[in-house]
Amino acid sequence: MATVKETQPRPSSPGRADDEWQAAENMLTSLQLARKNYSLYPENHINCTRAMERFWQQLETFLQAHGNLRFELDKDRLIFQGEAILTEPPEDGNLPFTLFRDGIQWLEFQDGIEAKEIEEFLRILNKYRLLSDEPEGDLVTALWEAELPHIQHHVAEFWGAEPEAEFTIPPAKEDISSVLSEEEEPEASESEGVASIDPTTLELTPEEEAELQEMVRLEEKRDPTADYLNAVLDSLLELREKENFDPILESLEEEFHDSLARRDFEVTLKILKSLHHVRHICESETTWAIPIIDSFFLTASSSQTLRPLQAAWSEMDTGQIEKMKEILLVLQPEAIHTLGAMLLQTPSLRLQQMLTEVILSLASRDLRPLEAMLDRPEEDLVLKLV
Repeated sequence: MATVKETQPRPSSPGRADDEWQAAENMLTSLQLARKNYSLYPENHINCTRAMERFWQQLETFLQAHGNLRFELDKDRLIFQGEAILTEPPEDGNLPFTLFRDGIQWLEFQDGIEAKEIEEFLRILNKYRLLSDEPEGDLVTALWEAELPHIQHHVAEFWGAEPEAEFTIPPAKEDISSVLSEEEEPEASESEGVASIDPTTLELTPEEEAELQEMVRLEEKRDPTADYLNAVLDSLLELREKENFDPILESLEEEFHDSLARRDFEVTLKILKSLHHVRHICESETTWAIPIIDSFFLTASSSQTLRPLQAAWSEMDTGQIEKMKEILLVLQPEAIHTLGAMLLQTPSLRLQQMLTEVILSLASRDLRPLEAMLDRPEEDLVLKLV
């Protein structure tokens, strides 16, 4: 998977080079996330819009501070200031190879770039990220036709080696007929050896046709969110610098809020459990990331974040209530304050029982939020919990 280069510690100096390098890395991280979103969602999807805006913001930050941003291209790397800043296998879908494949030698972003240029650039990158068997146009032509004034590139004048001409001495006139007859004979023998195909063997049975239609239906219905989350969470494990970590976590936070709002509790739970896994790994490798992840969980445990649940209480079936219980159990003990307020406002005995169990479970990890809540004068709440 694509990774921004994990560089050795660079010389600590107030010079411009370190800040410039870091800003370039941040821009590439946001570009990779934007490309992933464009490959998973329609171009007008909210996730694409947010990813595009984040990429534009990071790019603008670089351009305003350091001027134009140029990358040299190799088949498996992007080179910045003479050093590889992004390395990927030379395969279809990977950014360096996608650009290098069509002969681009360098790519430059210039100050003054507008959102519509960014959108078109991402659209073109996504369209030509994979080389199809019957390609319609190519990336270089698409960039030229798009007329993006602040995204410049240079293409090699002679791209790809010309095949060497093969010279053979033509046969004499008297030999032509014998040559032709020799070439025709194998074809005749080959055609005689090929067994004829019965068209009926190619027909699908009703069962096979129904199975095929079901496969197509499931593929069309498939939600790309899971693929997106897997890619984003993998990036969290691969990146080792805070400046790259922050925008990815921001993207996850947006998806977390959206999943609650649309009541996609499977996605909500996946995000929380995956972040617990990332946090566990960071305990031994990148301890600076732990406060950032903890801050995410504190925000997820707040009343503002969990407010959409109250509107959904009355419409939840048994399965959704159980899934919601799993989600709440993964939160921080600080969620007890929010859950206590929900407990008082919920008429359903089943939901009251679920919330009580969650509150007591969270209190077993840290009793202080429960103690603070029980000091309040809400007698009804105390009676429900004691």
